Amino acid sequence: MRKNASSVQSARLRLLLVSGSYPPMQCGVGSYTARLLTAMAARDDMDITFLGDVRAADAKLPPGVNGCFGISRWSLRELPVARRLIASADVVHIQFPTQGYGDGLLPMALPLLSTLLRTPCVQTLHEPRLGPWDIMLGLGRAACITPRPDIRQKMDFVRRQMSRGADIHVIGNASLLPAVQLGVEERQQVRAQHVPAGSLLLLFFGFLSPAKGCEALLGIAAARPDIHVVIAGAIDPDSPYHRGLLERIRADGLQDRIHMPGYLDDATLSRLIAAADGVVLPFTTGSGEWNTSLQAARAQGSFVVTTSRDRSGYIEEENTFFAPPGDVQAMLAGIGTHAGTRLPARDINADWERIANRHVEIYRSVVSG
Repeated sequence: MRKNASSVQSARLRLLLVSGSYPPMQCGVGSYTARLLTAMAARDDMDITFLGDVRAADAKLPPGVNGCFGISRWSLRELPVARRLIASADVVHIQFPTQGYGDGLLPMALPLLSTLLRTPCVQTLHEPRLGPWDIMLGLGRAACITPRPDIRQKMDFVRRQMSRGADIHVIGNASLLPAVQLGVEERQQVRAQHVPAGSLLLLFFGFLSPAKGCEALLGIAAARPDIHVVIAGAIDPDSPYHRGLLERIRADGLQDRIHMPGYLDDATLSRLIAAADGVVLPFTTGSGEWNTSLQAARAQGSFVVTTSRDRSGYIEEENTFFAPPGDVQAMLAGIGTHAGTRLPARDINADWERIANRHVEIYRSVVSG
């Protein structure tokens, strides 16, 4: 029997939200957590505690949220801190994976600990393929939330069997970036900060990894001398993939048309998305509604070229062109026809309010048992 099950349905819900990353830490799941936390904190029926990493100790939490940034290694030695917080919560919600967890086993042990303390544990799985210890996540999980409708199909056999019978709730993602409105002159000013006048400005943003397909950006730039590509993302000199990408840019003679400003803050990045002729997201396995970069570009109203195994061509109401993964010529065709097309930007607050409301419905459902 869940503790406090009957009273929680009519009283304030005590939530413990756990994430290994939170801004200013650079992690997409951390940014997602911040948006979700802000939307839930705006409600008047919850008491929220956030358990986070010491590296985010200077973070500004939403009003009314109690922060505990006391975890340094996410190891099992930090179980006492987690136990104290779980014991005083009605429901625990774990975001997984995050870069902040590193190799720590604490997140994997939290569902079982929550079960022993009779506190239901909800998890958001942002990726279907995780590490070797993530099997532990299934021990004591009350419900699973994911932005990916295909998550069961993407799991391996063991994890798929462990998830049988579990409640998996698909909640779509939304933009992590604020939408901005730029006038013609302001858009030109933003463009001038990054590329020469008269060029076609294409943008990629996010973490640079092999799955993002950034090599396609080089092929796009090489095909047309008027194309300039801005790749906005942190560059790690110790990453073999990043070093290889930089070496290929030099080898292909594209140093003057591939611009890499590094990590950009949210406000700067939003303005760049609004100024670009197109956002190119050439993911090697295809994108979908779960992808926050795609959502951010669409919220801004910008034209997007991305990849899919299920959709193809230009979708006018989404201002998005879908090409097969790795097909640079198809991407170039979409750019040639639709670059510069814009839709009105939209306020993302309503999207996050919807996402938060759905979360609270799930919380109350698992608490009632």
